[in-house]
Amino acid sequence: MIRFDLASAMPKNLNASDLRRLGALLGKSFRWRETREVGLRFVSPKEMQRLNRDYHGCDRPTDVLSFESAIKNYLGDIAICPDFAVKEAKRRSIAAHEELLRLLVHGVLHLKGMDHRTASEEQKMFSLQERLLSHFLVQSL
Repeated sequence: MIRFDLASAMPKNLNASDLRRLGALLGKSFRWRETREVGLRFVSPKEMQRLNRDYHGCDRPTDVLSFESAIKNYLGDIAICPDFAVKEAKRRSIAAHEELLRLLVHGVLHLKGMDHRTASEEQKMFSLQERLLSHFLVQSL
């Protein structure tokens, strides 16, 4: 199980139940016996740009950033920009709720060590991301 420790206000498109259920699904999918913790913060585009610049040298906002931890059972921190999620959801004609969940899964996969720097890595990571998200959304029906 993953316990998300919220460090900001949650966007209206998500709720605490979403975080609990997604954390349970991810923990079960990764076969973790012990609870893992993830710090979660929702930030403005300006704050996301600052984080991206300060930690990745890229002076532009982005949708999600992950910061791994070396502390046992603390996977790290995730920052998500809800404004980006809403824009992407509109572009793809999907609910903002779904896109926010997608970004959360994406961030957790980064904390697990996955990346998408090569085409092969991207295919593997995005395929797993979409399978996990689909499973969550089907459970929610």
